[in-house]
Amino acid sequence: MSNKHSKEELVKKKQLAFTLYVDNRLDQKLISEVTGITEKSISQWKKKDKDAGIDWEEERRTALLGPEKQMRRTIRMYDLLVTSIEEREPPANIPNTKEADILSKLSATINALKSDVTLFVKYEVGKEAIAFVQKKYRKQPEKIIEFLNMWQEYMMNK
Repeated sequence: MSNKHSKEELVKKKQLAFTLYVDNRLDQKLISEVTGITEKSISQWKKKDKDAGIDWEEERRTALLGPEKQMRRTIRMYDLLVTSIEEREPPANIPNTKEADILSKLSATINALKSDVTLFVKYEVGKEAIAFVQKKYRKQPEKIIEFLNMWQEYMMNK
């Protein structure tokens, strides 16, 4: 990574790179041009994050689902667990500690996904706008980069 970026700038650029990669499905080359960070540095961020439990590739696949589908999937898991508990004979039809913990975590996930739906809509609009600009100006990468820089500024100030 270049020394010309402050630590705060690098954190913001890494967040932007993650968003552009995961949510907007841009490739590392274009992300590098937009952020001013080398492709090698972006690859290093991806590797470090994966080692820390944040897999950019998995996040990218999950982002394709969108929070609405993720919420439905999580609700389905919650319902399956509750149904299996309810079907047991008393007194075994009460969740054990492990099941109660899982139910609690699933409930928290569902609540978090509810608030993500609003953010998801913003990202979807951004993705559509970016796709439009990429298609319209595919032979003018400087226009795409200009638009992405404006979008970055907009999102960073949110």
